[in-house]
Amino acid sequence: MATLKNNHKSFIVKELACFTTPSEIAGRVQEEYGVTVTLSQLSFYNPENAQACYQLSEKWRHLFQETRDDFIEGIIQIPIVHKQYRLSQLQKNYEMLYERGEYIQAVKVLEQAAKEMGGVYGDIQSMTESQR
Repeated sequence: MATLKNNHKSFIVKELACFTTPSEIAGRVQEEYGVTVTLSQLSFYNPENAQACYQLSEKWRHLFQETRDDFIEGIIQIPIVHKQYRLSQLQKNYEMLYERGEYIQAVKVLEQAAKEMGGVYGDIQSMTESQR
């Protein structure tokens, strides 16, 4: 088991807080620092882990929570997480494909938009005769 320096521990805690999987973290620690860490060693630095909850120092728990909060708050700033943005991008794709005459791909974009709205293609059962 590798002896970790503070910069390694900080990196691990921050990555765990950003929902990076332990196996991905192990690979990145090896790649960036040339240090081999085990998955059990990594789990020690996750305060959501029962063992680490009691043994991890307050310094690392605080860093984890601060990073997690920043990460989650930052998600709001990513356009693709918003339905309206995704629909506007689908609209642009649909118009571009339709103009190019790529009708099969355009129909696929329409299908994706229907899925995005929560009703895959609409509910024919609930339509009245005048709507059909």
